[in-house]
Amino acid sequence: MLQNHTPTPPPLDIAIVGMASHFPDAADLYDFWSNIVNGHDAIRDVDTVDPVEYWKPEDFYDPDPRAADKVYGRKAGFVPPIDFDPVGFKLPPLMLQSISTAQLFALHVAKQAMADAGLLGAGAEKIDRDRIGVILGGSGNGNTAFSLAVRQQIPFLRNILLNSGLSAEVAEDAVERLQGLSLEWNEDSFPGFLGNVACGRIASYFDLGGTSYMVDAACASSLAAIKAAIGELTDGSCDAVLTGGVMRYLDYAFEEGFLPLAGSGFPLAEISRTVVPRGFMERLYDAKLA
Repeated sequence: MLQNHTPTPPPLDIAIVGMASHFPDAADLYDFWSNIVNGHDAIRDVDTVDPVEYWKPEDFYDPDPRAADKVYGRKAGFVPPIDFDPVGFKLPPLMLQSISTAQLFALHVAKQAMADAGLLGAGAEKIDRDRIGVILGGSGNGNTAFSLAVRQQIPFLRNILLNSGLSAEVAEDAVERLQGLSLEWNEDSFPGFLGNVACGRIASYFDLGGTSYMVDAACASSLAAIKAAIGELTDGSCDAVLTGGVMRYLDYAFEEGFLPLAGSGFPLAEISRTVVPRGFMERLYDAKLA
């Protein structure tokens, strides 16, 4: 049996020096806490939102949990829209359609957390940003991956249409219509849906030189990210870490894939569509010196 002879490091007190969040019906921490205090239920039926932004219940909903390719839950939490300025984040406006909304929300909330921690504005230039890391928790790829995946099915669709007796002209017209509804592949597509790129974008924009990566532990991703961030502070790799979680899905397929595992009490279609808690942590000793 292998034995670990490395001595256990002494306990280290950690301070949370800045926070930000974006939840359903709560665009900031104040609204989020107010919803908790007031017992506000931010979960509502999907037919209360624009079907262009979500999905039509008549297309995908079936109360029978055994129905194939359907979901038996039709409620979700819908986050308030954000006024995202691509130029302000040094992103070409034309690039936005190729970037997953999770990455955009990550940048938006990261800026709020940075400000809350006093890392923006007057005096922030004195901070050693090379010692600040970004460790986020997330699961799966960004929502743009769903649209891009449609294009991979086009050859199969074309063959089905032709084998069904439709003319090549009609088949091609149907294919072009489907292509018009999906994103096009370009040089920004791949980094646009990779989860870890969210950390890179934050580190790049705010010029943070510490450890930067994303952890995927499914529903425990945020906790795993916080644990990893504490590890960076404990071993001295970073003096401060922006950590938390980000996840956003628009596609019913995510819900359809997990609903059978959720049981009849609380189907996962009722989970929040976007969860973006974010915080800055430092060693307590360093926080007291600041």
